[in-house]
Amino acid sequence: MIAGLVIAVLALIGAVHALWGARIWWPITDEARLVTFAVGGKGMVRMPPAAACYAVAALMVLGMVWVMMLAGWVVVLPHPLVTVGGFVMGAVFMARGVAAYVPWFARITPQPEFRRMDRRIYGPLCLVIGGAVLILGQ
Repeated sequence: MIAGLVIAVLALIGAVHALWGARIWWPITDEARLVTFAVGGKGMVRMPPAAACYAVAALMVLGMVWVMMLAGWVVVLPHPLVTVGGFVMGAVFMARGVAAYVPWFARITPQPEFRRMDRRIYGPLCLVIGGAVLILGQ
């Protein structure tokens, strides 16, 4: 059940990033306004390049496959490698979740809408994903 939920969340995150890669602004149709909620970078008014958005989408697909391996649903790599990769994946999500609450990250993503979303949604979601992946890797 945990694996299925993590996969569903990663699929949603990946799909949204793929839309952005295709230059489809969703859920906010105004690019400059979307930047304030989704990116938050100082002085930014344009979304990141399509390649960056597609790269994140691809990483979410890789994460989905990794969670499937951790859950034992597919066997693609040796178990020790899957375990180590799961630890790395969980640690990356945990680090991103913690970043939502540290001053240095707030300095590079100062837009108020992003700060609010990061503390309320993005950061906690990353912590949950990271924790779930670490649990699955046990």
